[in-house]
Amino acid sequence: IMTLLVIDGLDHIAREQKPVRSLLNELPQPESLPEGVLLILGSQTLQLADFPSRIRSQLEQTGRTLNMRPLPRQAVAAIIAASRLPVQLSSAQQETVYQLVNGHPLTLRYLLERLRNTREEEIDAVLKSSVPYHENIEESYRVYWEQLENNEELKNLLALLARLRGPFNPKEWLGRMGEPAIKELLQHARHYFREETKTRWHFFHNSFRQFILGQTRRDLFGDKDTAKDKEYHHRLAEFASSSKTSWAWEELYHRAQAEEWETVLRLGTQQYFRDQFMLLRPAAAIFEDINLCLDAACKQYDGLAIIRALLIEKELIDRKECIDSSEVNLPRVLLELHGVDKALHFIMDGNQLRIAAKDALDFAALLIKKGELRAAESVFNAAEPLDLLNGSTAIAHHRGDRDTLNSWIKISHYFRPLDDLLKIIEQLRADTHFMQRHVDTASWHRRFKKNILRKLAYALFESNDEDKLA
Repeated sequence: IMTLLVIDGLDHIAREQKPVRSLLNELPQPESLPEGVLLILGSQTLQLADFPSRIRSQLEQTGRTLNMRPLPRQAVAAIIAASRLPVQLSSAQQETVYQLVNGHPLTLRYLLERLRNTREEEIDAVLKSSVPYHENIEESYRVYWEQLENNEELKNLLALLARLRGPFNPKEWLGRMGEPAIKELLQHARHYFREETKTRWHFFHNSFRQFILGQTRRDLFGDKDTAKDKEYHHRLAEFASSSKTSWAWEELYHRAQAEEWETVLRLGTQQYFRDQFMLLRPAAAIFEDINLCLDAACKQYDGLAIIRALLIEKELIDRKECIDSSEVNLPRVLLELHGVDKALHFIMDGNQLRIAAKDALDFAALLIKKGELRAAESVFNAAEPLDLLNGSTAIAHHRGDRDTLNSWIKISHYFRPLDDLLKIIEQLRADTHFMQRHVDTASWHRRFKKNILRKLAYALFESNDEDKLA
């Protein structure tokens, strides 16, 4: 049996996370890996700080690295077709798209989103003004940023949005920044964001957010200026303090990022966090802010504040355990009472789930019934049980794997091509370790897969999806 360990994004560690001790220092030496174990590393470059010299030396040998090839013309055409743009591109326009993106998937996505919000008669002009991709996405970002040289309103807005902890509501920012800034965002930067709903946007790719952070924490001479970071966070804290929505809870985070420690401790009271819990703010987000209070207490050498924060945390942990042991479907309650955005904030932290995968898939099914397909797709993508679907983990009944798989199969056809679903079902693997030796496991696997196929067929009939039923 061959075991593959895949670690991707090594180049992001120093650039985005800036840890005290890098994960790169913890990578095992080549000679320490046992036979049958392969470690596959993903990075845009081998010139990484803290990269063990023995690993770099081995990867520099012939045949030890693979370069990702650009998307071929056929793949670009298929993605254009699958994107379902409001206007169908001509053959010449599709060829121009292919030449512009040079086979780079992220650049293709940005360009397609830009075209999605472009009128038919303006498509050629947009394509003509687009900058071709050359080897590095940051180069494309830099060209874009230089085009905004005199657009201070949009640059200022992007600087603030890049420092938010999660999604934002562009309509709320209309009141904070004014119509001209939001108009510039819609006209010149909309394609850099994912629009889950009309009032829930976030950066499509973290690389652009990190680029904005890097550009907006420099002074006029191009040198890093930490004071600018604090200034932006102070402005965000002021915005949050005057907010009439749940976004007001973000004030404490931005006060901490601005290193306004006394204000952090003044805000972080028992009643402050208890009110948030009662209003169904996600417990994980509350605990994160309590940790910021602990940091502030340490900075201020305030032992009493440390004890207070620990007691607040203990109370909320106990309350959370009581709710978890109940059968209340909080995501559904929030959806019915407060709408999609509130419910999504409860179950999602960026692209990560705050609830169990099965519960998230069931909630995605509810969103589909409500007609919120885009929001449902975001939840579905985060909740897919990939370890079960790729066959690497056997599907066991006692862990609840089958329940999760059943919830997935009911809605999978909304977001995955039928051919792909059939391939996935074929590679599913049921747990048979509990079976007696005389039982034919091969026939057991066949029955298991037929049962899953039957459930997919039932789901298709219930959805009345005429294209797939045909």
